[in-house]
Amino acid sequence: MRHLARSSRTHLGRHGISAELMEVSSGGKHVPDVLLTYIADLQVDLLIMGAYGHPRLFEFMFGGTTQSLLDRITIPVLMSH
Repeated sequence: MRHLARSSRTHLGRHGISAELMEVSSGGKHVPDVLLTYIADLQVDLLIMGAYGHPRLFEFMFGGTTQSLLDRITIPVLMSH
């Protein structure tokens, strides 16, 4: 996974787009909250992320991280599944 992220960053760089690869630990906190804090603190203007789906019942019972983030994010998101 990290290789793909590094390759993507290199590809973007060839096209004049500055990108930074970050791996963030949630420290037990709600993942969307942690990501939104980083996005605000670093003044990120585009988020590129992978999305992982759980069965519908699991997401209904516990909520989906991806959907929770998308419901609250205010910047463009490029997502791959």
